[in-house]
Amino acid sequence: MLRLGTLGLVGFAAYHLARDVLTTFFDVHWSAVDVGHRRHQWCGGICDYVTMPLEVFNIVVGGAVLQRRRVGAWGLANLATIALWLGAWLAP
Repeated sequence: MLRLGTLGLVGFAAYHLARDVLTTFFDVHWSAVDVGHRRHQWCGGICDYVTMPLEVFNIVVGGAVLQRRRVGAWGLANLATIALWLGAWLAP
């Protein structure tokens, strides 16, 4: 179950990082990229920059966890970021 959660988190982080890069640096907007995305008041115009380090962390640590086949402390810290993602998405 933790492996499936880690795989889902890595997939989400990869999608979100690709979306941030496309929209922030290349100004690419279409429905496949902007699905489920909305502007937030709490971070204003820097939302994409705020989330990029967390996305990279999720991809790198999640990849290492999946390769090692052992969750450990890094894997649990990676899974704990789900609460950060959910909180950021629900914030106004």
